[in-house]
Amino acid sequence: MRMLSGMHWLTVGLALLVSAHGFGTKTAKAQSPMTAESPTSMAFPGPAPAGCDTYYDDGQGMLGTGLLNGPFGSRYNGQDGGVLGGGLCNDGSCRPGLGGRLAGMRGDASLINGGVLRRIMGPFAPYADGQGSQRWFDVYAGTLAFTRKSGFGGIGSTQQVFETGQYLTTDVISSVGAGTAAVPPPNANTPGVVAQPGPAALRVSDLDMDKLRYGLELIGNIQTGPGANVEVRYFGLNKWTDTASVRRTQFDLMSVFSQWGTDPAGGYDDTDRSGIHTISYTSKFDNAEVSYRRRWVGANPAFQGSWLGGIRYFELDEVFAFSAVGSRNNTFNFDQLRFFNMDTRTRNHLVGAQIGGDLWVNLIPGVSLGTELKGGVYNNNANVDTVVVSNSIQRAFEKLEKDRAAFLVEYNAQAIYRLTYSWTVKGGYNLLYVDNVALGPDNFNPRLTGAIPPGGANPQITGFTANRDPYLNVTREVLYHGFSFGAEFMW
Repeated sequence: MRMLSGMHWLTVGLALLVSAHGFGTKTAKAQSPMTAESPTSMAFPGPAPAGCDTYYDDGQGMLGTGLLNGPFGSRYNGQDGGVLGGGLCNDGSCRPGLGGRLAGMRGDASLINGGVLRRIMGPFAPYADGQGSQRWFDVYAGTLAFTRKSGFGGIGSTQQVFETGQYLTTDVISSVGAGTAAVPPPNANTPGVVAQPGPAALRVSDLDMDKLRYGLELIGNIQTGPGANVEVRYFGLNKWTDTASVRRTQFDLMSVFSQWGTDPAGGYDDTDRSGIHTISYTSKFDNAEVSYRRRWVGANPAFQGSWLGGIRYFELDEVFAFSAVGSRNNTFNFDQLRFFNMDTRTRNHLVGAQIGGDLWVNLIPGVSLGTELKGGVYNNNANVDTVVVSNSIQRAFEKLEKDRAAFLVEYNAQAIYRLTYSWTVKGGYNLLYVDNVALGPDNFNPRLTGAIPPGGANPQITGFTANRDPYLNVTREVLYHGFSFGAEFMW
């Protein structure tokens, strides 16, 4: 018999070793925990290996990853993972599903440990400080972008209902040509007819304030004890503005001041028979709050939250302006111009107490979702300033003030992604609602019929007619919603 060389013997030995290893591996995978179906199995129940939790299979589910598992869920107790499941088990022998392979889940229940996503993300993967790490940051800075939805309902009109004497509101600022004059009731049993504008040339609704505007948000935390801190927050600098204008070479624009050229007939020299009518609207707000926040951690540390109580100051400022340009000889010669400018500015100062809280869930270490709700009842010190400058009125000024209870509520849904130990990025959706505030258009008062000397009957009304009927409307509401994005820093 021919003798085998040393290299041949080495090849045969390696083949036997691989075969033996493969046989042993198949035998190990064939084992399963002792059940009624396999009473002779030698895999006795006992404590899970170090670093691995024990789970119990309790039926079939569709997408769950907890006790109820199925073709799309994780399977525990030595079973393989479903299509999306992690395949966690207590003996390291099961195979992960697609979800487990992407996240790096293995049979020994380690969460993120070299999965496909982990390898792709590399240094961009979230900073893993444990799924139960407490929610905390020292300072936050970012942008807060809001779209404004307001409930202004038009301006006050100069005309009154004959039967009740109540002033009407209107959306039409100016019309092309004179409108239809008011007709008083012929007798006590017949209602009268109020004035109607001609073809509308300019409306309040021509102004578009529902635009996205960016502002600033700053938050600072001062720890006062275990799980307790004082939170100081500011946001604002969001500003909305829009302008609408109409121009007529025929100089036939009639305004609401004269009930569209019907009272007096032909309108006023300053506001009517104009070639240009313009309206503009500006709105902005600022918010500041100081709160005491107490944090808590649930039995499952992945769920955390807090409650808070504090004080808030919210200021809403608006300006609604109307201007008219006419001419003594119906041409645009600037040495012969007639003009009228009226600015109505409203200020709302809300001060009061607020309460609220938030709830966070840590999806995986470094990635969390949260929601927060805050609200309160506030005292709104509202005031309106009206200034008129025109050919006939050198300067007229009016100031009114009123206190009223207002309501404010704020809601947000947020997500955080922790980059490093110190830095975390945060984004979310925000909603802010304020009720019982004074808005610019609703407090625009066109009831002007001339001028009186300074220091008239009402010390707060200078330069207006003695029979002027001033008012302050503090019944409107405004809604802001949009998104926020910024970064948190922890020392």
